Formats: sequence, C-alpha cells, structure tokens
Amino acid sequence: AASRHAEILTRERIGPVVCDLDGTRFWGLATPLLGDFQAQNAALAVTGARMLKGRFERITEGSIANGVASVRWQGRFEIVRRDPPLIFDGGHNPHGVAAAVRALGCLKLDERPLSVVYATMRDKDYCKALEYLGELDGFLYCTQVPGNARSLAASELEGQAREVLAGLPLRVAGSYDDPVRALREAMSESRAATLCLGSLYLISYVEGRLHEIVGN
Repeated sequence: AASRHAEILTRERIGPVVCDLDGTRFWGLATPLLGDFQAQNAALAVTGARMLKGRFERITEGSIANGVASVRWQGRFEIVRRDPPLIFDGGHNPHGVAAAVRALGCLKLDERPLSVVYATMRDKDYCKALEYLGELDGFLYCTQVPGNARSLAASELEGQAREVLAGLPLRVAGSYDDPVRALREAMSESRAATLCLGSLYLISYVEGRLHEIVGN
C-alpha cells in the first residue's frame, strides 16, 4: 500500500464512532449497520467513492450519504427484535466473534446477563472463539446446525465450552440439538439481550424459522 501511495485507514484515522440499536455514526454519516468494524468497512467504501467522484458525476456527497444510510447486511450483527434485543450474527471465526463481542459493548445494554446461542463448524477454531465469548457476562446455549455434517455436535461443543470458559464470566447453560429450542430457552429468561452466532449456516437455519422463535 505504501509503495502505491495508497491511503491507509486505521481506527485512529476514522475517529470517534457512536453505536446504538439504530446503527453506527462516523464522519457525520449514519448507517444502520452496527459495530465499530462496520464503521471501518463503510469508511473504506466512502473513501473509495470519494476518490471516484471526479470521474463519475452521479457520485456526490449526497449519494454517498444515501448509500451508507440505506445499506443492509442480513445476518451480520442484525437486530431481529429490539425489545429485548435479539441479534443474529454470522461471525464464524475468532476474528468475527471478537468483532461481535466489541459491537455488543457499543449498545450500552442494561446490566442483566446476556444469553448467547452458539454453534460452530468443527473445522473452525472454536476454542479461541469461545475465549472471546467468555468475556461476556451471561449464559451460553450450545447448539448445532441440523443436517449439516460439518457442524460440531451440541454436546461436544458443551464439553469444550465447559473447559474453555472455566472461571470466565460466561457460564454454560447446556446443549440443545435444535437451535430453535436453544433460542426459545435463551429468550425465556430475563436477559439484557440474546445473541445468536457462530455460523452462517446457523443464521440461515434460524432466519427461516423466525415465526417459531419470536411468534410473529
């Protein structure tokens, strides 16, 4: 990048980022996407668009702002329900899980524990992902993706989680073969929010059964 004199965007270069359930704000722009990592993604797109403004007359500051404000990303820290928050996230590796944990910190939720519903593919570094999740104060509901041979069995995930999370704020609530049941159990408790994550396969499965989960 330096040899090509390319602009390098760092968190410091982006500056203050404000997040809440309505979205993320940075550089005087607002996007419904949530999390500091989404500000970084959007800032990169904005910078590229501004570099092209002189070549394409339809690229204006107004069109850039409208584009940032109208973008949607299903299954990436997606607010499925607001009160109490139900969040779906397809983060499937340690980096993605860490980003989701940081994004949760932006939301200024109340002090009640969280519910975390988690499934993973067996070829992922799920022990490291569990370490990141372990920073959260709440309860972990281990599940799996039905019909997916790559999915780690819920019972095996529970065993690994009990080892990794020993002594950490996140406690293991149990294992559930059915993600819908895991979510309904998690949401039945009085918690600050429910986060469902660990695999895009998981998010696809539960998105298709929302009526069973939230009842409408």
